[in-house]
Amino acid sequence: MELDRIKQKAREMGIAIPRSVTKDELVTAIQQKEGHTACFRLPRPVCRPDGVGTGRKECVEMRCSWRDDCLPRR
Repeated sequence: MELDRIKQKAREMGIAIPRSVTKDELVTAIQQKEGHTACFRLPRPVCRPDGVGTGRKECVEMRCSWRDDCLPRR
């Protein structure tokens, strides 16, 4: 998703947008506001909602809005 669209979504959610914000920072803020794990592009295995590590490198959040932007292309 383009940064302008992400900024629009953040504004609609009432998230303050700093002048020099990155896409990763903004997506993380949106994830937190939505009550999801703020895991966008993190270089570690994703944890389940109960905090237990999955031990896998792939994403376990199948309904995440950011999945296509987050996961590396295969």
